[in-house]
Amino acid sequence: MKTLLLAIALTLSLGSASAQAGLAYAEASPAAESIVKGPGDPILSFYPNPVLENLNIKFQERGDHTIIIYNMLGEKMLTGTVIDGDLLRLDVSDLKKGVYFISYDLGGKVITKTFSKREG
Repeated sequence: MKTLLLAIALTLSLGSASAQAGLAYAEASPAAESIVKGPGDPILSFYPNPVLENLNIKFQERGDHTIIIYNMLGEKMLTGTVIDGDLLRLDVSDLKKGVYFISYDLGGKVITKTFSKREG
């Protein structure tokens, strides 16, 4: 059985950085993989969720992709980039337990999805 999730994220900064807003649809599956969908096929998927050490982000197509991880306060915590690839593996082991946002720029549209970091 699959469940449709809707995540709306608003990233605000305290200071001089600009605000970002994003909307993403995800399909939750028993395999604990989150799939971010665009108008058709999935744009990216990430697993495991919740994550302990390494977050795997799989893109629909090979290319140059950058992911930014924000905490709940809108502070940038991590940035990951893959060049001419379709899989990005981020080491999130230094993040504290909690909920974080994955932000991905898809041709000028910011896609944002949440994931949970768990303790080991």
